[in-house]
Amino acid sequence: MALSPLKTTAMALVEANWGLLSVESAPIAGYQYVGRGWCVNVKGTSFPFAFITAPSVGKCATACKDSYSSEDAFIGINFLTGDDPVCNCMMDWSGNGKIVGAKGARDRLCYSYNEAVIMVEGYKYRGKGWCQRSEGEYYAYARVEANHLKECAVACTDRYSSDETFVGINFDPANNHRSEHCKCMFDKKGVGKITNSRGNNDELCYSYDKAVTHIDGYEFVGKGCCANSEGIYYDADYAPADSIEQCTELCEGEYDSSEKFVGINFDPLVDNCNCMLDLHGNGRITDTEPGPGNTTCPDYLCYSRIETRHSEARRTKGRSPTSPEGYSGSGKIAHLM
Repeated sequence: MALSPLKTTAMALVEANWGLLSVESAPIAGYQYVGRGWCVNVKGTSFPFAFITAPSVGKCATACKDSYSSEDAFIGINFLTGDDPVCNCMMDWSGNGKIVGAKGARDRLCYSYNEAVIMVEGYKYRGKGWCQRSEGEYYAYARVEANHLKECAVACTDRYSSDETFVGINFDPANNHRSEHCKCMFDKKGVGKITNSRGNNDELCYSYDKAVTHIDGYEFVGKGCCANSEGIYYDADYAPADSIEQCTELCEGEYDSSEKFVGINFDPLVDNCNCMLDLHGNGRITDTEPGPGNTTCPDYLCYSRIETRHSEARRTKGRSPTSPEGYSGSGKIAHLM
């Protein structure tokens, strides 16, 4: 699978008073960030929409929800950023299924509507229906007894978390049989992690996202916004990534030869990858902080980069150090998207 290119401009810069946070993948209650581009279904087909006037992605989400949440056809939003913002309430009037991806039109933000989604620690909600890959691949499963969603997650985690093929759960809240509510999902064919759901029934699909993954050449610092020992944040370049491993590959591919590259902040809940850059001499990442102002990042995984032979070998290939173009600003810079 081709990796998405990193943006070469510093994303999510905020003013000194923390008053202006980037809209990039900002968490919105009742919605799940999908990516940049037109919202599409599993076949790559876009959806019709209803137009609403809204100045920001948050107000777009609220306006669409207020106007259309009572309709089964309402499935999400597309928001055009820029000087002339446009809000589109995405509608499935033809039975094309749920929003599972975004393509083209990089100036648009796509969110799927998932009202009343239950958050489960260590898991990410992928939608209703059978768990699958975006290519349509399905998974093997084993049933365990559980009456409730979180009981299902705990049972599967306790029993199978050490199994490298364990990738998530399907939970059927409508099934009357305790032994048939919960399915622990396994990738026995090597197709990869769960990325979405089929939308063919009311089963709840969650992918399993391990809390901490060892990354060669990096030290796990903790959950939160990466900071130095004085609580100062770093600049960041953003790219969408499906996993911490892909995030690492993206960041190293762009910045491994640069001494400014000091680590990674990855949000497994919305697949946000942030390549942390020290543009102001703040030093090595040693700590995590809750986030600037009213912004928090409790689920972000912070990794500090350490020198390795792997990094040194890359430098011998003649790559020159790089840094984001178009950077402006000074002082503490937040990197949340």
